[in-house]
Amino acid sequence: MRIVCIPYIPGLLAFREMAVLGPIIARLRNQVDLYVVDGHGIAHPRRFGIASHVGVVSDTPSIGVAKKRLYGKEIAEGPLRLLVGDNGEKIAAIIESSRGKEIYVSPGHRISLDSAVRLVKSMLKPGSRLPEPTRIADAVSKRIRREVKRTGIARPGFIECSSSMSLDRFFG
Repeated sequence: MRIVCIPYIPGLLAFREMAVLGPIIARLRNQVDLYVVDGHGIAHPRRFGIASHVGVVSDTPSIGVAKKRLYGKEIAEGPLRLLVGDNGEKIAAIIESSRGKEIYVSPGHRISLDSAVRLVKSMLKPGSRLPEPTRIADAVSKRIRREVKRTGIARPGFIECSSSMSLDRFFG
């Protein structure tokens, strides 16, 4: 558990989250076959969202699964709904859950769009919007956040922000 020192800024999620994810990724080195990340992969204005960051840092295939569109134009290709970038490249697929809510699936690193979609679909349980790994992580993090708010007690690993971790470091 960490205090996050950089506010959420659309398109710059990795700057906020990688300080927390980096040490975890390092500990899991060579133990993970695929990362499923709550965020975008190449469906990003810079073609490099947080799922791409996680995949490159770990040198492991990664998939971004986001709840909101950040970038891209929607097109229909047969029964599929896709997002394409400015150059027409297919950057994500839009999958509608049984509850009628959409998710955006995009390759992060070392995986094709077709494989990312196939794998994410295999991880969806009936009635769930999110793939199972992401759904479980989301539920655990919300439970921990509620506990910390209720008790005021943070578990080991909790750190404070330092001046070197401020936004000024990145944006002057």
